[in-house]
Amino acid sequence: MGGAAAICAFASDRPPDADRLILLSPAVWGFSQQPWLYSASLWIAAHTLPAYVANPPSFVTRRIWASDNVRELISMGRDPLMIWGSRFDTLYGLVGLMEDAWRRIDRVTVPTVYMYGAHDQIIPAPAAISAAARLRPPGRTL
Repeated sequence: MGGAAAICAFASDRPPDADRLILLSPAVWGFSQQPWLYSASLWIAAHTLPAYVANPPSFVTRRIWASDNVRELISMGRDPLMIWGSRFDTLYGLVGLMEDAWRRIDRVTVPTVYMYGAHDQIIPAPAAISAAARLRPPGRTL
């Protein structure tokens, strides 16, 4: 999520005062990149049950890993402050941020390093690749 926020900041009318940007597997899997059923389901859930907390089903948590750093995953799993579920309205806002980042990445004007993990199980490769392809060469403005 930090990468998506950085993209939006650097693509804004008042970008941060920095001359480089490093994006490490930025969250760019917004509404336009997701299957329509995912987007429609989330829209309905966020607008009918916004405060409902959704927890990931066990079949997903066994199959999808957020990192290959097993020691850190175990540590986070044991942390009593770890938040496992998210409200539907929060998830809707997160996907909105990812959509904004995907749409605005072509407005980033500083030299940018875009890195995507070969085994990333959270952001699908097509979304990441299409976002990276939309980056402009350094020095080219709108």
